Amino acid sequence: MMKTRVESRVSVAAARSMPVKTSRSVRRNFRVRGPALWSMVAMFVAAVISMPAGASAGFSLLTGPSENEDAPSLVPGTAKAVPGTVPAGVKVLADREFQAALESEIAAARTEITLCAYLFAAKDSLADRPRAIADRLAEAAGRGVKVELILEVGRESDAVTRANREAARMLGRRGVKVLVDNSGTTVHAKFVVIDRRLVFIGSHDLTEKSLGQYREVSLRAESTELAAALLGQVDSYKPTPYGEAPPRRPTKKAARHRPATTR
Repeated sequence: MMKTRVESRVSVAAARSMPVKTSRSVRRNFRVRGPALWSMVAMFVAAVISMPAGASAGFSLLTGPSENEDAPSLVPGTAKAVPGTVPAGVKVLADREFQAALESEIAAARTEITLCAYLFAAKDSLADRPRAIADRLAEAAGRGVKVELILEVGRESDAVTRANREAARMLGRRGVKVLVDNSGTTVHAKFVVIDRRLVFIGSHDLTEKSLGQYREVSLRAESTELAAALLGQVDSYKPTPYGEAPPRRPTKKAARHRPATTR
């Protein structure tokens, strides 16, 4: 036991003395991926859902617990989530399950829908999956539901921008309020909030491949607190009505990370 402790201390000391470049490569090997990542996300959502009324005021979606010592702890495990199970109010939607669940809830929406998408590549085809979601949104707007769509827009030559502008024109003509981000950086968020109580959030883009071919995972969660937190993020994107915001030129760094095609 003594030998093990000594070796551990030596290992820690050696790790601290490693060059920065080596330390970063080591840290990359400990990134959380796959099922473990989504298990942590599910526990986080469960923690938000299980918070007592008014407790969410001390929590920030981006920075975690505030400096208020009375704010509740959201350390994984405090929601009493059992490994291998999905917390109450949360449903994991893998691959094609996402589209069917989203269309169903859009059809059942009563008051409002807010959809934030990085890429909405709807085509003029009845067999197109993104087009089906666009049709459900337009139908909801037609029956009096307030439908608001926030899209990423960059340079005119950008494939993402071209696809999103086409979706904006299509839905704008059908009664959907379309906004584009004007925050000066790429908005890669993907979420839907329905009636301020139901949330869809995850990896799915609104493209044919993402909805029908790629391996994707999203969550459906019933939580007014989580819905409010996500709606609060929309203001930080400084959304501007489509057609009023001039196209911006992203930084070289942002351009390098933007995909060349629309997936």
